[in-house]
Amino acid sequence: MKIVVVAGQARKVGKTSVVAGLIRGLRRLHWTAVKISTHRYGVPHSDDAASGGDGNPDFILTEETTPSAFTDTGRFLAAGARRALWLRVKSDGWQGAVASLLESLAGDETVIIESGSIMNMVAPKVGILVLDRSRREMKANARRALARAAAVVEIRPAGRRPSRSLHLPPRVRRFTVTRKDYSNPKLNRFVLLELRRLENSQLAKPRPVGDITD
Repeated sequence: MKIVVVAGQARKVGKTSVVAGLIRGLRRLHWTAVKISTHRYGVPHSDDAASGGDGNPDFILTEETTPSAFTDTGRFLAAGARRALWLRVKSDGWQGAVASLLESLAGDETVIIESGSIMNMVAPKVGILVLDRSRREMKANARRALARAAAVVEIRPAGRRPSRSLHLPPRVRRFTVTRKDYSNPKLNRFVLLELRRLENSQLAKPRPVGDITD
């Protein structure tokens, strides 16, 4: 299983839109898309959910079946994902939640997960951090995600040049997207090449990706 994780510097920064953009741009990968939401005091019970308990479960895992513009998982299906799952997990219920999620993903070849916290438990093939330079806040798990990220995606208004003041480790690639469509063909190509490189790393010399810039 090849896993791509998309984290964000803060809530509502544009992670879902970036995930949908990658799914649209790389439909050939037949994505399974996962949305993870963290809840402090537990999550509402649902009869159709896999949960860690009754009444106030540690986690709930459900699968979306209808493409829609009104839910995040529906947007993933509308963008071209083969499957879309929503994991709602209590902040201290991760162990069982991750085990259940991985069991549900068994047999899925390419998975994209919208979450920052999951990077602490699952090592992705490609980690991406979404930034909006107009916002000051940076979550603690976003800082940890940056340490594991292969790329940063900066969201900027259409027509505005990207800022050059963003300092990143040399290994981290930087791409920009606009709020018009949240996609970048160079980002798509980078993700595709990284997945192929890592897939073949045991059989062949890794393919260089250093020439890919925004």
